Amino acid sequence: MATKTAETGLVAERNYLWLKKAVKYALLGAALACAWRVTIGDSRPFATGALLALALSEGFCVPLAATLYIISSFAATTELLPCISSIIAAVACVAASALRKKCKGKRLVALAAVTFAAAESGFLWWGIAAGSRLYAPLGAMFSLCFALVVFRALGVANASARPTDADLAGTGIILCALSAGAFTIEAFGVNFGYALAVIAAGTAAFLLGKGAGLFAAVAAGLGGALATGSIAVFALTTFALAIYLVFSDAARLLSAIAAVTAVVLFELYFYVGTDELLLDMAAFFIGGALYAAIPKRALRELKNSRFSSVTGLAYRYVTERKNAYFAARVRGLAEIFSDMRRALTAGGAGRTPGADEVAVEIENAVCARCDRHETCEGKTAALTELCEIAGRNGRAAALDVPYFVENDCPKTAAFLSMTAEYAAASRERRAESTADRERREAMGEQLRCVTSVLSEAADEIAAESGRDEASERALKTELGERGIAVADVVVTHGAENAVAAFMRSGAASPDEIAAITGRVFGSAFAVKRTEKCAYPGYSMVEMREKPPFDAVFAVAGSSKNRAATGDTHSFVRLGQNRFMAALCDGMGSGREAGRISETAVELVESFFRAGYPGEFVIDEVNRFLSVSTGEGFAAFDVMVCDLSTRERTIIKLGSPTSYIKTPSGTTAVDGSALPLGALGEIAPFVRTDEFASGDIVVFASDGVTDLFTGDELRNLINNASCDNVETLASEVMNEAKRRSGGVGRDDMTVTAVRVFERK
Repeated sequence: MATKTAETGLVAERNYLWLKKAVKYALLGAALACAWRVTIGDSRPFATGALLALALSEGFCVPLAATLYIISSFAATTELLPCISSIIAAVACVAASALRKKCKGKRLVALAAVTFAAAESGFLWWGIAAGSRLYAPLGAMFSLCFALVVFRALGVANASARPTDADLAGTGIILCALSAGAFTIEAFGVNFGYALAVIAAGTAAFLLGKGAGLFAAVAAGLGGALATGSIAVFALTTFALAIYLVFSDAARLLSAIAAVTAVVLFELYFYVGTDELLLDMAAFFIGGALYAAIPKRALRELKNSRFSSVTGLAYRYVTERKNAYFAARVRGLAEIFSDMRRALTAGGAGRTPGADEVAVEIENAVCARCDRHETCEGKTAALTELCEIAGRNGRAAALDVPYFVENDCPKTAAFLSMTAEYAAASRERRAESTADRERREAMGEQLRCVTSVLSEAADEIAAESGRDEASERALKTELGERGIAVADVVVTHGAENAVAAFMRSGAASPDEIAAITGRVFGSAFAVKRTEKCAYPGYSMVEMREKPPFDAVFAVAGSSKNRAATGDTHSFVRLGQNRFMAALCDGMGSGREAGRISETAVELVESFFRAGYPGEFVIDEVNRFLSVSTGEGFAAFDVMVCDLSTRERTIIKLGSPTSYIKTPSGTTAVDGSALPLGALGEIAPFVRTDEFASGDIVVFASDGVTDLFTGDELRNLINNASCDNVETLASEVMNEAKRRSGGVGRDDMTVTAVRVFERK
């Protein structure tokens, strides 16, 4: 039974798809028939323009469309030459559709030009031969323009994109042309142009609102006026359909009756004859009835797929819900680490027994076996005093023994032995307690920083992004005008401005999309990532606004005796708006020093990328190096800059003087004396300030700075070029080599970073 139900459902779905195709090509045939009836002199350009657009677009079977085009031409005229010209145009368009997928870029443009020339050749020859030397080329021009308008509309439809205002204007042109043809068709005196106008206005109102419906009414009325040469047609169409749209929220047949009533009022006011009045009433009612016969399911399906933002809003809602859920999970992890930190710092090592407790244990162990135990007095106080002395001094000597124990007790040696054991155990317990406390404090700090990073990440994930629908429409319009049909554009304003464009794969390069986005918003944008969407044939280009400042980096270096250098430099981006510059000088030179400095730099990069604060990063890297590298130390310079907030943080550990060069002068920055890894705990030098456009920060290893005395290096940097960091680094390095006589006594490295404001 279930299998039979499933098969029935598949058959119904297949029949529905066939019905959609049948309606689609029936409407295409009707549109071509209307287009064929529009003439400009002796030329009929609009049907050929529509077929050209179909041949170069997707979504239609071009051979079938060409067949409908030829049939429409035979129905529109009985002259031989126009029909032969239509066959030539149809063959050219079918050939173009077959070659279209093999052509891209300039080849596709060339194919379009050749197809246009071939399709119009027959019409041009026929028109010129008939004496229409003006209207024949004019008709070809109209045909080309109409083809471009239809091609744009088909591109938007194929991209499943919500049309922009420019797209709606193009649709109005198409409707105007088709209405001009429809107003030339009559049956029993009933003008089909009025019926088409009602259907177009009702459909537009349902899809896009009453404003779009009125626009469709004006476009259809204008087409009728152009076809008939009567402004009364335009006035009647606009007035009747305005009344129709007022009642468009009611039952559709009631709206049709309202339009018929409007026709009666209009034509009676202008004394139109009874026969013409009845025919126009019938035309408007037929149009309203035909629109009422369109299934609401089909209209809703069209609206949701092409003209409604409900799908996009639903997708955004689901995305925001997922972000909120993920943020809650991350925040839960942060709370777990926070609880672990509190539990860790609240506990401690086991308590060391007091002197009185140890005295009682000694008394029970020694005095209990003594014959004088019952008569001995004052032993508890004497033993407690002895244990206190042993615990305080680390041991108990014979001179420390209280008078009672020394003169009256035969177990003095046993007491001294046990108190010595107690003192040793007490020392060991205190050392373990101290080490345990230090470990707990270090782990507590690590957990605190992990908690902080996770909490910040949760806040960023959960933060609501402010959508900018006006900017979305502006960008979508600009992309559409450049021939790039996008399905959707999402513009958000948060910690950083972001744009995501959903478009057909290969419609344009990501860099081109970013450049257009920058021109629309008046600021530079960079491509963050490009990836294929779940929907076949579509890709997503995500862009981020570039920060107001940027940075350039330069390095100059020389190793000792041309061996492997112990200096390591780094310049990395930490997300979209931050960067890190570092110079690490492994103590000594050669491969081992290089290994230490590379390890330090890699650890620092990883911590900063994860979002940890600077001082914590240095502490953790120092703790790791002090344990893992033995006697290997490293001098370290780190600078982290935020290109949005202008915050600059410089961290120094055991490194020589650094310099900040500004247009007003050069400032020296001195730091901590101990290098990275020298001790388990060190206090780095940290300087935080705001940079200005044009600032240059120079780091140099001691192989360079040791060759200068006093303010020589500062003066050299101050007098160097303010703009070119490569020149500055090279000048410093060349002067250092000159001073060393060309023989490096140590590895030498100079780095320079310049921040500047984007133009």
